[in-house]
Amino acid sequence: MVRKACTLEGRDGEKEVIDVQDQLLRRLKSEETFVVVVVQTGQQLKGIVREFDRETVLLESDGQQHYIQRTAVVTYTPAQKKF
Repeated sequence: MVRKACTLEGRDGEKEVIDVQDQLLRRLKSEETFVVVVVQTGQQLKGIVREFDRETVLLESDGQQHYIQRTAVVTYTPAQKKF
Protein backbone atom coordinates (compact mmCIF):
# COMPACT_ATOMS: atom_id res chain seq x y z
CA MET A 1 0.00 0.00 0.00
CA VAL A 2 1.26 3.44 -0.86
CA ARG A 3 1.00 5.82 2.07
CA LYS A 4 -0.01 9.32 1.04
CA ALA A 5 1.69 12.14 2.85
CA CYS A 6 2.17 15.81 2.29
CA THR A 7 4.88 18.15 3.48
CA LEU A 8 3.93 21.48 4.98
CA GLU A 9 6.31 24.31 5.70
CA GLY A 10 5.61 26.39 8.77
CA ARG A 11 6.25 30.10 9.25
CA ASP A 12 9.60 29.34 10.79
CA GLY A 13 10.63 27.35 7.71
CA GLU A 14 10.43 24.03 9.55
CA LYS A 15 8.92 21.24 7.46
CA GLU A 16 6.39 18.76 8.78
CA VAL A 17 5.25 15.56 7.07
CA ILE A 18 1.57 14.73 7.56
CA ASP A 19 0.04 11.35 6.72
CA VAL A 20 -3.27 12.23 5.08
CA GLN A 21 -4.98 8.95 6.01
CA ASP A 22 -3.94 9.27 9.66
CA GLN A 23 -5.22 12.84 9.72
CA LEU A 24 -8.61 11.72 8.36
CA LEU A 25 -8.85 8.80 10.79
CA ARG A 26 -7.98 11.07 13.74
CA ARG A 27 -10.79 13.44 12.77
CA LEU A 28 -13.31 10.64 12.21
CA LYS A 29 -12.42 9.14 15.60
CA SER A 30 -12.44 12.38 17.60
CA GLU A 31 -15.74 13.56 16.10
CA GLU A 32 -17.28 10.06 16.28
CA THR A 33 -18.37 10.47 12.66
CA PHE A 34 -20.30 7.63 11.07
CA VAL A 35 -18.34 6.28 8.13
CA VAL A 36 -18.71 3.81 5.27
CA VAL A 37 -15.52 1.81 4.72
CA VAL A 38 -15.26 0.00 1.38
CA VAL A 39 -12.72 -2.82 1.22
CA GLN A 40 -11.07 -4.44 -1.81
CA THR A 41 -13.74 -7.15 -2.06
CA GLY A 42 -16.37 -4.42 -2.51
CA GLN A 43 -17.92 -5.07 0.90
CA GLN A 44 -19.15 -1.97 2.71
CA LEU A 45 -18.69 -1.74 6.46
CA LYS A 46 -20.53 1.02 8.32
CA GLY A 47 -19.84 2.37 11.77
CA ILE A 48 -17.64 4.59 13.92
CA VAL A 49 -13.84 4.52 14.00
CA ARG A 50 -12.92 3.67 17.60
CA GLU A 51 -9.17 3.07 17.24
CA PHE A 52 -6.53 2.77 14.57
CA ASP A 53 -2.85 2.12 14.27
CA ARG A 54 -0.36 1.80 11.45
CA GLU A 55 -1.88 -1.47 10.19
CA THR A 56 -5.51 -1.73 11.36
CA VAL A 57 -8.71 0.21 11.94
CA LEU A 58 -11.23 -0.76 14.62
CA LEU A 59 -14.74 0.01 13.39
CA GLU A 60 -17.72 -0.35 15.75
CA SER A 61 -21.18 -1.03 14.36
CA ASP A 62 -24.32 -2.13 16.21
CA GLY A 63 -22.30 -3.16 19.26
CA GLN A 64 -19.90 -5.28 17.20
CA GLN A 65 -16.26 -4.49 16.57
CA HIS A 66 -14.54 -5.09 13.24
CA TYR A 67 -10.77 -5.00 12.80
CA ILE A 68 -9.93 -4.00 9.23
CA GLN A 69 -6.48 -4.22 7.67
CA ARG A 70 -5.65 -0.75 6.34
CA THR A 71 -4.12 -2.30 3.22
CA ALA A 72 -7.56 -3.74 2.38
CA VAL A 73 -9.36 -0.37 2.52
CA VAL A 74 -10.34 1.26 -0.76
CA THR A 75 -12.26 4.27 0.62
CA TYR A 76 -13.46 5.95 3.79
CA THR A 77 -16.63 7.98 3.25
CA PRO A 78 -17.95 10.10 6.13
CA ALA A 79 -21.74 9.88 6.43
CA GLN A 80 -24.14 12.67 7.36
CA LYS A 81 -26.17 10.55 9.77
CA LYS A 82 -26.29 7.24 11.62
CA PHE A 83 -27.27 4.21 9.55
